[in-house]
Amino acid sequence: MPTPSPDVLPALRQVVEIWKDVVERFVQADGRTLDPESAMSVAVTLLDQQQQQRSSEYDELVAEIEASPLAARDIRTALARLLQSDSHLQLTCGTTWRMASALEKLRLDSLSRNVTLSTLPNTDDIVTELMARLFETDYRRCAFFHVYNVAMSEKEIVLPMPEAHLLRLTEADAAQLVNEPTQSSRLHRESTGNAFIRIVDSGAGDDWVWLTERWKDAYNVVRILRFLKSGTVDLDWAGLHFFPSWVNEVRKYGISLLGRPRWDVQAQRFDFGVAEHERLIRYLTFYLGHLDEIDDTRSHVRKATMIAGNYFESHHARTSIEDKLIDLVISLEALFSPAREGEFRFRISLRGALLLGNDADSRRRVFQLMKRAYDARSSLVHGDESPFETGRFSEQDLAALASEVRVAILRLLTLHMRGYRNRDDALAWPSLPI
Repeated sequence: MPTPSPDVLPALRQVVEIWKDVVERFVQADGRTLDPESAMSVAVTLLDQQQQQRSSEYDELVAEIEASPLAARDIRTALARLLQSDSHLQLTCGTTWRMASALEKLRLDSLSRNVTLSTLPNTDDIVTELMARLFETDYRRCAFFHVYNVAMSEKEIVLPMPEAHLLRLTEADAAQLVNEPTQSSRLHRESTGNAFIRIVDSGAGDDWVWLTERWKDAYNVVRILRFLKSGTVDLDWAGLHFFPSWVNEVRKYGISLLGRPRWDVQAQRFDFGVAEHERLIRYLTFYLGHLDEIDDTRSHVRKATMIAGNYFESHHARTSIEDKLIDLVISLEALFSPAREGEFRFRISLRGALLLGNDADSRRRVFQLMKRAYDARSSLVHGDESPFETGRFSEQDLAALASEVRVAILRLLTLHMRGYRNRDDALAWPSLPI
């Protein structure tokens, strides 16, 4: 729990006294006068715009505000003084409007409803209650990123990144993240999985800029998941959550999310258990520790795996199986296409079989799979027919192809990390140990 600055109490008392003046005038007035509910935040907005062009529809309201203690006692200055009195208030609220809105939502608006002079608490009681709520817990800003199609067996996993976790949320949690006022979300579907990456900080600055920057960190985790095992994984949307909980009421407006939730449901979930947990930590630690080497695309091997990896990853985001096939075959071409002209289908399939097969049977299986994939892509692109509709290629074949592409990228990337720079040397299997 944060400790308030000594300057908070007198500054908060001044704001509450100005607000009480508005309430007392409202109760005593015979005719229509300024409604005290949300009066401070409305006053901050309209008084700050007095020198700007404003629609005449606000003139009557501005006149009421200017005739009230809100203007006479300068509520903007009082709120600014309160905001500047403590670093916790600056982090949680940031602006005078948010400061006013927080005080109203925490207690003042509820007091102003059906108020009478006899029921209005004294200033000390109001200030004490507001202090308890304002400083109930330390400020934290949390970014949550939905990891599509992942089913977690564990509740929470600590990731080897600053203040980052992979965790399982409920459907009600997801609804709260996007600011929906319901127990279940209409935007996020539980059938797409409830795994989320959470990244936390206690910084200031634009929340949406920070969330966008953290998307890159979350994507690193999703990238490792995609290469961890076979199965579809994607990063589709993100939301914000704040502590103390009342900060969400003044920092989030309407439906609040970054990205676009996927509603298509995969036939198979990406099951994430204890064994995958250990490998995720190991892979992610290695990846983050060797980013400079991995990002260095000057070698032929790394350039090939980068192009292939990009298309392999993009196939995870596709909803059409035909588009998935096209991406995966482009990955094959990036990895295995010969430098000289020739029969691409045969050479690509042969090179893939030699790299991936452990014995004659497995090499024969990989060879046939890649040839059929190449033919299926050709019929789709040049023959104007879907191989999935004609039965020439199945969704099971597609999953098997994705698995082989994933392993091929990892094997060639391993050779790159071991110092091999020429792709033809790297593909001289089985003479090279892996």
